[in-house]
Amino acid sequence: MVTDPAKKPYDRIREHLASSRHKKLKMAVQEAEKAGTSQPTLFDVSCRQRAKENEANGVIHDFVCALAYSGISMHQADGPLGDFVRKYCKAARTMPTGQRLRIKCLKEAFDKDMAKIRDDMQAVKVSVIVDESPDITGVPTINTLLCYYSQKAKKKQ
Repeated sequence: MVTDPAKKPYDRIREHLASSRHKKLKMAVQEAEKAGTSQPTLFDVSCRQRAKENEANGVIHDFVCALAYSGISMHQADGPLGDFVRKYCKAARTMPTGQRLRIKCLKEAFDKDMAKIRDDMQAVKVSVIVDESPDITGVPTINTLLCYYSQKAKKKQ
Protein backbone atom coordinates (compact mmCIF):
# COMPACT_ATOMS: atom_id res chain seq x y z
CA MET A 1 0.00 0.00 0.00
CA VAL A 2 1.57 3.25 -1.13
CA THR A 3 0.61 6.34 0.80
CA ASP A 4 0.95 9.95 -0.17
CA PRO A 5 3.25 11.70 2.34
CA ALA A 6 1.40 14.97 1.73
CA LYS A 7 -1.78 13.53 3.26
CA LYS A 8 -2.57 14.11 6.88
CA PRO A 9 -1.87 11.18 9.26
CA TYR A 10 -5.55 10.65 10.05
CA ASP A 11 -6.29 10.31 6.31
CA ARG A 12 -3.55 7.69 5.98
CA ILE A 13 -4.94 5.81 8.99
CA ARG A 14 -8.45 5.92 7.51
CA GLU A 15 -7.09 4.51 4.21
CA HIS A 16 -5.28 1.72 6.05
CA LEU A 17 -8.40 0.77 8.00
CA ALA A 18 -10.31 0.47 4.73
CA SER A 19 -7.58 -1.59 3.02
CA SER A 20 -7.82 -5.33 2.38
CA ARG A 21 -4.49 -5.90 4.17
CA HIS A 22 -5.88 -4.48 7.42
CA LYS A 23 -9.01 -6.60 7.12
CA LYS A 24 -6.97 -9.76 6.46
CA LEU A 25 -4.67 -9.16 9.45
CA LYS A 26 -7.61 -8.29 11.69
CA MET A 27 -9.38 -11.54 10.72
CA ALA A 28 -6.26 -13.54 11.55
CA VAL A 29 -6.02 -11.95 15.01
CA GLN A 30 -9.71 -12.57 15.70
CA GLU A 31 -9.42 -16.23 14.67
CA ALA A 32 -6.40 -16.67 16.92
CA GLU A 33 -8.30 -15.14 19.84
CA LYS A 34 -11.26 -17.48 19.24
CA ALA A 35 -8.93 -20.48 19.12
CA GLY A 36 -7.34 -19.40 22.40
CA THR A 37 -3.93 -18.83 20.89
CA SER A 38 -2.01 -15.65 20.46
CA GLN A 39 1.02 -14.52 18.57
CA PRO A 40 4.18 -15.61 20.40
CA THR A 41 6.05 -12.83 22.13
CA LEU A 42 9.72 -12.12 21.52
CA PHE A 43 10.46 -13.58 24.95
CA ASP A 44 8.67 -16.85 24.07
CA VAL A 45 10.58 -17.13 20.80
CA SER A 46 13.94 -16.48 22.49
CA CYS A 47 13.17 -19.03 25.24
CA ARG A 48 12.32 -21.68 22.63
CA GLN A 49 15.49 -20.87 20.68
CA ARG A 50 17.62 -21.11 23.84
CA ALA A 51 16.04 -24.48 24.70
CA LYS A 52 16.82 -25.79 21.19
CA GLU A 53 20.43 -24.59 21.47
CA ASN A 54 20.83 -26.22 24.89
CA GLU A 55 19.41 -29.49 23.55
CA ALA A 56 21.76 -29.33 20.56
CA ASN A 57 24.75 -28.63 22.81
CA GLY A 58 23.79 -31.56 25.03
CA VAL A 59 23.58 -33.92 22.05
CA ILE A 60 26.88 -32.68 20.62
CA HIS A 61 28.67 -33.02 23.96
CA ASP A 62 27.24 -36.51 24.45
CA PHE A 63 28.43 -37.42 20.94
CA VAL A 64 31.93 -36.11 21.70
CA CYS A 65 32.02 -38.08 24.97
CA ALA A 66 30.85 -41.23 23.19
CA LEU A 67 33.60 -40.85 20.58
CA ALA A 68 36.25 -40.17 23.23
CA TYR A 69 35.18 -43.05 25.49
CA SER A 70 35.07 -45.43 22.53
CA GLY A 71 38.53 -44.44 21.32
CA ILE A 72 37.16 -43.10 18.03
CA SER A 73 38.79 -40.02 16.50
CA MET A 74 36.87 -36.74 16.30
CA HIS A 75 37.74 -36.88 12.59
CA GLN A 76 34.87 -39.39 12.22
CA ALA A 77 32.37 -36.56 12.85
CA ASP A 78 33.11 -35.38 9.29
CA GLY A 79 32.48 -38.82 7.78
CA PRO A 80 29.58 -41.26 7.61
CA LEU A 81 29.18 -41.44 11.39
CA GLY A 82 28.70 -37.67 11.66
CA ASP A 83 26.35 -37.70 8.67
CA PHE A 84 24.28 -40.43 10.34
CA VAL A 85 23.98 -38.45 13.59
CA ARG A 86 23.08 -35.24 11.73
CA LYS A 87 20.46 -37.05 9.65
CA TYR A 88 18.63 -38.92 12.41
CA CYS A 89 19.16 -36.62 15.40
CA LYS A 90 17.29 -33.36 14.90
CA ALA A 91 19.23 -31.56 17.64
CA ALA A 92 22.60 -32.45 16.07
CA ARG A 93 21.94 -30.87 12.68
CA THR A 94 24.11 -27.90 13.67
CA MET A 95 27.00 -30.11 14.79
CA PRO A 96 30.35 -28.53 13.89
CA THR A 97 33.23 -30.19 12.07
CA GLY A 98 35.59 -32.67 13.69
CA GLN A 99 38.28 -30.01 14.06
CA ARG A 100 35.89 -27.70 15.93
CA LEU A 101 34.69 -30.59 18.11
CA ARG A 102 38.30 -31.37 19.00
CA ILE A 103 39.14 -27.76 19.85
CA LYS A 104 36.05 -26.76 21.82
CA CYS A 105 33.78 -29.62 22.82
CA LEU A 106 36.46 -32.17 23.72
CA LYS A 107 38.01 -29.71 26.17
CA GLU A 108 34.63 -29.05 27.79
CA ALA A 109 33.92 -32.79 28.09
CA PHE A 110 37.41 -33.33 29.54
CA ASP A 111 36.95 -30.54 32.09
CA LYS A 112 33.59 -31.98 33.16
CA ASP A 113 35.08 -35.46 33.60
CA MET A 114 38.08 -34.08 35.48
CA ALA A 115 35.80 -32.25 37.92
CA LYS A 116 33.91 -35.50 38.53
CA ILE A 117 37.18 -37.41 39.06
CA ARG A 118 38.57 -34.74 41.42
CA ASP A 119 35.39 -34.92 43.47
CA ASP A 120 35.50 -38.73 43.59
CA MET A 121 39.18 -39.27 44.41
CA GLN A 122 39.76 -37.17 47.49
CA ALA A 123 42.17 -38.86 49.94
CA VAL A 124 42.66 -42.04 47.87
CA LYS A 125 45.71 -43.59 46.27
CA VAL A 126 45.90 -43.10 42.52
CA SER A 127 47.75 -44.93 39.77
CA VAL A 128 48.47 -42.74 36.72
CA ILE A 129 49.65 -43.98 33.30
CA VAL A 130 50.47 -41.38 30.62
CA ASP A 131 51.13 -42.17 26.94
CA GLU A 132 51.76 -39.76 24.06
CA SER A 133 50.81 -40.79 20.54
CA PRO A 134 49.48 -39.08 17.39
CA ASP A 135 45.81 -39.39 16.48
CA ILE A 136 44.50 -40.19 13.00
CA THR A 137 45.21 -36.67 11.73
CA GLY A 138 48.76 -36.65 13.10
CA VAL A 139 48.02 -34.31 15.99
CA PRO A 140 49.98 -35.41 19.09
CA THR A 141 47.64 -36.49 21.88
CA ILE A 142 48.26 -37.50 25.45
CA ASN A 143 46.37 -40.55 26.65
CA THR A 144 45.96 -40.68 30.42
CA LEU A 145 44.75 -43.64 32.44
CA LEU A 146 43.77 -43.12 36.07
CA CYS A 147 43.05 -46.04 38.35
CA TYR A 148 41.70 -45.61 41.89
CA TYR A 149 39.19 -47.08 44.32
CA SER A 150 36.00 -45.02 44.46
CA GLN A 151 34.58 -44.61 47.95
CA LYS A 152 31.22 -43.52 46.52
CA ALA A 153 30.78 -46.32 43.98
CA LYS A 154 32.58 -48.89 46.19
CA LYS A 155 34.54 -50.18 43.24
CA LYS A 156 37.75 -49.72 41.31
CA GLN A 157 37.53 -46.95 38.72
